[in-house]
Amino acid sequence: MIKKELIVVCISILLMNLALFSNAEARWTGPALGDSNSNRSSFGFKLLGNLKFQRANFASKDGTTVKKKQLNGVGADAAAAIRFGSFMFGAGGEYIKLFQQSSASDNINLSGSMTNYFGLAGISLGRFALTGKYYFFSEYDLEQKSSTSEKVSYTTPSGSYGVSLNFRLSGRSVLSLDYNKMSFSKQVRNGSTSKLSSPMEFASYGLNYGFIF
Repeated sequence: MIKKELIVVCISILLMNLALFSNAEARWTGPALGDSNSNRSSFGFKLLGNLKFQRANFASKDGTTVKKKQLNGVGADAAAAIRFGSFMFGAGGEYIKLFQQSSASDNINLSGSMTNYFGLAGISLGRFALTGKYYFFSEYDLEQKSSTSEKVSYTTPSGSYGVSLNFRLSGRSVLSLDYNKMSFSKQVRNGSTSKLSSPMEFASYGLNYGFIF
């Protein structure tokens, strides 16, 4: 079975190659993100890709079942969007690898990998753009196995979203700051799903560097 993170990486590579080797004007006739040039068409299709550097907190909602852990992460995302004037709507996926900063006294290590799929909407304001994400699927795979050597994952996000402020640098490059919040209500152990007594809550902020085509 192909892992979800491999699907995200393949999508990222596909989108980048489409952007690099296709005619840009044929794909995208409107202004790029943060481009205030009003002489171009207000409708078009665009591709986005980012390298992500994240700082995160992860804990159970009650704060006692699993105490808060701090993690650092690195990853990538890719999305496709349609632009209408200053607005854009689309969907994409992302993969982030997270590392717990230090060992914990409770011997729980929340290092792992996160795979997300999301819908997005945004608005351009000159060289700036504000975008929002709604995560309709998210899965967090722990590196640490359970005491009975079972693989553990968290899934079924609820009330999960992200926001980012993007700044167009030069050419097609974009720098952005983002904030993301997720709540996982279910746990999967070796393929068996159960509801958590206290949801796991994940919050992150970070710096992204990417390209738009």
